[in-house]
Amino acid sequence: MRFLADEHFPRASIERLRSAGHDEAAVAEGAVGNSDRANIAFAIQEQRVILTFDRDYGELIYRLGVPAQQGVILPRLHSPSPEEPAAHVLRLLADPTTAILGKFVTVGRRHDRRRPSP
Repeated sequence: MRFLADEHFPRASIERLRSAGHDEAAVAEGAVGNSDRANIAFAIQEQRVILTFDRDYGELIYRLGVPAQQGVILPRLHSPSPEEPAAHVLRLLADPTTAILGKFVTVGRRHDRRRPSP
């Protein structure tokens, strides 16, 4: 799968997803300081799912109508280890019944929530 890791997504999680065979672009590797809108535009152009801890994406997508066609994964983890976000993403991808493309997925330790992007 193709992902775009937002600026604060942990390097260890990025590397773990890459080692699992996923195409991972990272804002921290060349686009630090980009706006969330610019990241969404890049993700659309590159057909990437956004990985972020930034709740502002939800406001952009649902309140302001900014499209995020491939989707967003937002880990809501209190004090995660640097590799924990990747573990949850890999868990989502391993479940064939889990649809994440075109969804806003909030990931937690106990449950996940998937909402369609408008």
